[in-house]
Amino acid sequence: MRTLTVLLVLVGLTAPALASAASYGLTGGLAGPDAYHPLRTLGVDVVRYPLSWHEVEPKRGQHDWSKFEQALASFRRELPGVRLIVTVRAKSPWAGLPVSGADSFATLPVADLRAYRSFLTGLVTRGKGAVWAWQIENEEDSPRW
Repeated sequence: MRTLTVLLVLVGLTAPALASAASYGLTGGLAGPDAYHPLRTLGVDVVRYPLSWHEVEPKRGQHDWSKFEQALASFRRELPGVRLIVTVRAKSPWAGLPVSGADSFATLPVADLRAYRSFLTGLVTRGKGAVWAWQIENEEDSPRW
């Protein structure tokens, strides 16, 4: 099993229900049980999991939800009580419009909004009850947008 490389970050999440309590979190993939012990030891209570559209649908109409579903099951089993934020990226080689100066394919704008809606619907359906919050895209203020 791959070793999980994480970047620990201090996430200052506040909400009326949390008053002024700070949360400690990380961002990174959820690779498996051997990665969870350090998280529990450090007191992490929020995990941000980045997921790009092409990971689930590498080709139009060909979905493979297994990696995401396995990550959710492992997360729920190994880190009960820890909140999960999924950062959804529209990055897709077949659904994005070319962007000058971008990497191999653009994150936005999405060329096929119906396909994107279908992906998001499937994602939220599978994540219901396990995902605390959804973040659509990341660093929208980047010049690439």
